[in-house]
Amino acid sequence: MFESNLVRIVFVPVYIVMTVFTAYLIWKNSASNDSLKNGGIAIAALLPVFIAVLPYLNIHEKKDNLVFNLIYDSNTKQIITGKPFSPYDCAYIPVFANLPEEFIKSENIKDFMDTRGLNLIEKGIVSELVLNFSSNWDYKTVKQITPFGKNITHQQSDSKYTKLNLKQVTNLFPYNPIISTPGVIVGGGLVLPPNSSLLTSTTNKERIITINNTKAKTTIKINPSSFMVIQKGLNGILDPDPQNMNRYFLISYNISLYMKPKRFEMYSPEMPNHERWYNNLIDIFKKMTWEEIEKKNKQLLLDNAVKEILDNKKNSEIDEQADADFKKRPWKQLYIGE
Repeated sequence: MFESNLVRIVFVPVYIVMTVFTAYLIWKNSASNDSLKNGGIAIAALLPVFIAVLPYLNIHEKKDNLVFNLIYDSNTKQIITGKPFSPYDCAYIPVFANLPEEFIKSENIKDFMDTRGLNLIEKGIVSELVLNFSSNWDYKTVKQITPFGKNITHQQSDSKYTKLNLKQVTNLFPYNPIISTPGVIVGGGLVLPPNSSLLTSTTNKERIITINNTKAKTTIKINPSSFMVIQKGLNGILDPDPQNMNRYFLISYNISLYMKPKRFEMYSPEMPNHERWYNNLIDIFKKMTWEEIEKKNKQLLLDNAVKEILDNKKNSEIDEQADADFKKRPWKQLYIGE
């Protein structure tokens, strides 16, 4: 930030003053014998500067593609979360919290490949936005490992912002009956970068959430991808049904995120804040990807296995000690019944 202020406050004003003064002198003395030569020198002097700043016109977009998943039970004809408190169940709390049961039921799995499935995934994304950006949009995430697990704290900034209350947020999704239902989305509203507008659009096969401001345009797209049967279940999350191997299905959705800086804003002093905000968005949504869920699931299974081994070893040591104590007892005590 110091370098940016130095350029804006010192270098650029000095350059402008010198350039204007030089042009003024040449213009006022245009009848001199060497005015044409000096004019050419002035233009030639600008060329290196122009070439040096040309890279500022380049725009580097940030793009990420994620995959979210829902589990469909063909027996109960509804979306399920598997075992309670499993990594999948915990990761998809934003999707299923406060959700009326009518929105997870359907006789045909294909219904979740369009409107019904898109409604659920979009609800999860909006819930995450409201949950994580209700007080500030620009914060640094600090991750620490503690004896109790991973601890994540947010260092808030004093950046300017645009605030939407919860009613304004839900009103932007009139086509989504889940988000429009009072009490389903809860929180203190949504804080966005300064001068931001939130726009939405929808079709049967796509949902688009656009956050646009003077620095960049960020787009979140949701598209159904595919579904497949999971005959062997999901280890630690969902046990297979031996009576019906084709009972459970995994439905996938593509989540595409883009951030495109505005022209002439790629290297503005505020752009690092916007990039940090975008990276925080990715970190938040990554928690719902199968890759992250599988990592947590493997760690949980490993921790449970180690705990079981240690418990068995401890019980074995207790049994061995009890046998040793028993053998040391006098035989007469055995007959007395002690």
